[in-house]
Amino acid sequence: MGQLIAAYVPLVTAGTAAGCLAGLFVVPRLLGSFLVTVGVARASLDTSAAMVGIIGGGLVALAAMMVLLGAGPLLRREPVTLLAQRSG
Repeated sequence: MGQLIAAYVPLVTAGTAAGCLAGLFVVPRLLGSFLVTVGVARASLDTSAAMVGIIGGGLVALAAMMVLLGAGPLLRREPVTLLAQRSG
């Protein structure tokens, strides 16, 4: 189980960090441009780095839980039964 977490969580963490950093700088500008075209001339679009970090941490935790829940039934089986099911 630990091997699965060690395999997936670093990749998810790197992708989440890249997405959060990009979103922290890009989303306020895009959303502001969209709101101006809709007719909202003045909109305060302050983004909190702490909130983005909390959301990113939640996404990484959710990914880890999904790996654990998805791998649970697979890891409870004997390796021999897994190989027999594949070949038969």
